[in-house]
Amino acid sequence: MIKIVLIITLFFSQFSFAEEITDEKKRVIDEMLEITGALKIGEMMGTAVANQMISAMSQQQKDLAPKIVAIVQDEVGKVMHDEFIANGFINEMSYVVCPIP
Repeated sequence: MIKIVLIITLFFSQFSFAEEITDEKKRVIDEMLEITGALKIGEMMGTAVANQMISAMSQQQKDLAPKIVAIVQDEVGKVMHDEFIANGFINEMSYVVCPIP
């Protein structure tokens, strides 16, 4: 769900008239994201929301084994990291959302 919202936000932000930022400014944004811990916080928030959804679904499906829920939560955590951190998606979003003047 979060991924869909972020993709839609990114998609619509491409229609804005923001100018392209330089590689130096991108490096500054990347450094700010790292120093502030924003990347980890973003990953943790996404994983937390996904885990809440998984927990709610597991409560509705009473016959679902707790081990399966734990495996799904672990896999979701890996996917969140791969999709948002490892491939630089949050960084790319940050270039569009908060360009440095």
